[in-house]
Amino acid sequence: MIMMYTVDSHTKLAATAGLRLDSYLYTVESFEQIRDHLAPGGVFVMNFNLSQESLPWARARLNAMLDKVFGPGSWRKEEAVGGYVHLVKPTSMDQAIRDALVPRDIALATDDWPQFYLRDRMIPGPYVRVFLWLLALSAVLVAILLANGFVARFRPEGLRPCYALLVLAILASYFLPVSRLLAFPYPVRAAIASLSVAVPIFLAGIIFATSFRKDANPEAAFGSNLLGAVLGGLGEYLSLLLGVRALAFVILAFYLLSARFAIRPRPSVPASPLA
Repeated sequence: MIMMYTVDSHTKLAATAGLRLDSYLYTVESFEQIRDHLAPGGVFVMNFNLSQESLPWARARLNAMLDKVFGPGSWRKEEAVGGYVHLVKPTSMDQAIRDALVPRDIALATDDWPQFYLRDRMIPGPYVRVFLWLLALSAVLVAILLANGFVARFRPEGLRPCYALLVLAILASYFLPVSRLLAFPYPVRAAIASLSVAVPIFLAGIIFATSFRKDANPEAAFGSNLLGAVLGGLGEYLSLLLGVRALAFVILAFYLLSARFAIRPRPSVPASPLA
């Protein structure tokens, strides 16, 4: 007799937990190893978690796997405390006949696809949402990379268009309440959120890279940028006083101040006389 009764993950994890430690226990290959280790006339006793067994598609998958490995009619199910007990005794039915009797519309869990608790071959919605949020977070790095590439490729001279677009992007983030995004499907919300973060950073990146390229003292410019990042981080605490949306005007004030110095005419340097 071989018993598989109340595995650790059924006792240490909630039924709603995303971590499944027992995936490779409930596969066709696992059942085949159990069958091969049974002595002639031996019995396999398996307890299965009640909360998962109550799912019709999980019950159908488990039944199909037992039929495929041990043969149709080889098992019976009895209700017990904490779940169901399956009493399995292999039959002598030919394996080809067993395979032919397994429903084709049921995806069996295997060592190659050990997703017993996944209803179909698919990427679940929560995983997709996490991926989209990661894309939204990576929009910051992508925007900085694109801004540097834009400056290296086109070498813009005037910054007035960038400042004007940046002001519009900041004002748009203020006048577009987050609550309005809830009316859109999730992919649209993720795209709008990514753009609302990436566009201002892209424009600010062009402004910084262009100003940095033109500065005669790059060390001081880079140090000023670091101090500005620290000052911006401290300025975030103003949200405790003014609210989150009001930070748009704080950001706007800082960029208008930088525009005052970035787009002012630079004094021309007289050319050195030729020797």
